[in-house]
Amino acid sequence: SCSGIGHIVALLALSVPLAHLVQKTHARKFILVLSALFIGLFANGLRIFLIGVYALFNEGAQLHGPYETLYVSFIFFFGLLALVLISRLLSRGGATGQAEDEEAGPAEPVHPPILDKRGFARRQRISFVVGTSIFLITLGFVHLYTPKAVALNNSLDSFPTRIAGFTGKEIDEMENRLRPFPADNELLRRYKNGDGISVELYIGYFEIQDRNRKVIDYRRAWMHEEAVRMVLEKDGRTLAINKTRIQADGTSRDVYFWYQIGGRTITSQYTGKIVTFLNGLFKRRTNAAVVVISTQNEEAEVSSLVGKLFETTKTYL
Repeated sequence: SCSGIGHIVALLALSVPLAHLVQKTHARKFILVLSALFIGLFANGLRIFLIGVYALFNEGAQLHGPYETLYVSFIFFFGLLALVLISRLLSRGGATGQAEDEEAGPAEPVHPPILDKRGFARRQRISFVVGTSIFLITLGFVHLYTPKAVALNNSLDSFPTRIAGFTGKEIDEMENRLRPFPADNELLRRYKNGDGISVELYIGYFEIQDRNRKVIDYRRAWMHEEAVRMVLEKDGRTLAINKTRIQADGTSRDVYFWYQIGGRTITSQYTGKIVTFLNGLFKRRTNAAVVVISTQNEEAEVSSLVGKLFETTKTYL
């Protein structure tokens, strides 16, 4: 939320008409637009640096500096000033080149194309109609073509309590990093067999996603950092899920996880975001689920249970 991407995009968008109106050559227009991207990235780095310096000498003060001057909008306003300065420098370079051409000798006069008042008015009307149409289409899409909530056909409360020789009992909580925020429908359960082997299962189902409640969320990004693929064999098919490790309360646990999005099992967070986007765009649904299994036992001891849980959760989701 503090990356400033929105302000960098706004700066890029503003650089296009600025380049078109002020710069004469395509090369200078391209340089000005490209510089907007690097200015935005530099401005954000500068903002973070200034926040660090300010915090160092003003312990306990406001995070974003006096009067919130170092908020993310700093990127846009600083970038705008820098963009105008670069534009002026590029234009001045063009003026110098023009002066050199004049010293070389008189050039043939170039007459600008004559556009009568009627043609100018027609262009104005066309521009207004096109701009208004784009605005109305975008507004209608955002407010009318919104995804719909999709409830589960089967409640997670009816999820089997006996699977592959293991018996499940409800638990009240789970490691915060595995369940950083609640979903619309949830299952928290510990499965255990007679040999003392146990796993904790978490299923979080989202009927609809928004920017604050997403199945693939930055608060779960750590799980993907050192994750490896675990291959499951089922009915002659090869299935893949993710496996990572977590340190908690002085102990280490294996964590197996995957996503169910649009009837598909997905392990990549990037693929999951793309599938969610396409489902929302073409099917008006962003429902999805995350499945997390944690255990202190070895993979060989729980692999059969993990495989059964994989098949069962796929049926319920």
